[in-house]
Amino acid sequence: MTAKHLVLESEGREKYGAKPMIATESSAYHPLLEKARVRLLESEHPQNLQAAVILRALPNPSQRAVHQWYDVRFDNGILGRFLEKYLEPIIEGRN
Repeated sequence: MTAKHLVLESEGREKYGAKPMIATESSAYHPLLEKARVRLLESEHPQNLQAAVILRALPNPSQRAVHQWYDVRFDNGILGRFLEKYLEPIIEGRN
C-alpha cells in the first residue's frame, strides 16, 4: 500500500462517518509438541511406533493442530516430517 492509498482510505472513512477498524490481538498460537519426545503412529510408515524427538514445528498459518507439521529425528538418525495427528508424546515413566 502506498501513502496515497492510505490517505484516500482515511478520507473515505471521514466522508461516510465510518470508524476505523481496530485489530484485536488473539492469544498467540503455540504448537503442542515443541522439543518433545514422540512416537510415530503411522501404520504405513517403516518407522511406525519408533521414538523420535521434535526438531522444529513448521509455520502453521491456520493455527489449527490438525494442520501442524513437525520435523522429527528418530533415534536411529532418520529424519521425517509428519502431521501432529501421527505423533504421540512420550511421557517418561508411562511409556
